[in-house]
Amino acid sequence: ISHWWGESVYDFVACIEQFVRDNRWNADDTHERRGGGMSVDTPIWICAYANNQWALGEDITEDPRDSGFSRAMEVAKGRTLTIVDKE
Repeated sequence: ISHWWGESVYDFVACIEQFVRDNRWNADDTHERRGGGMSVDTPIWICAYANNQWALGEDITEDPRDSGFSRAMEVAKGRTLTIVDKE
C-alpha cells in the first residue's frame, strides 16, 4: 500500500480492516488476479512504515527496480490496494 500522509491513521486502518472483511472469502481462492489466497493473516506492506522516513536515501536507488517498493511489488505479484479519500 502506498499511502498519503494527509489521511488520518484511523481512516487508513479502517480502510484496511474493511478490505480484509470484504475479501476474507478469498482465503481459499487460487485465482491470483483476484487476490486469491489472501486471509486475515496475509501481511500487508505499507511503504510509509516499511521505509525509514528519516533515511529515505537508503531506499532510493539508481535503478528503481532495486527499490524496496519494487521488491515488495514483486513479492506481492503486482497485487495492490488503493485507498482514496472520502470525497
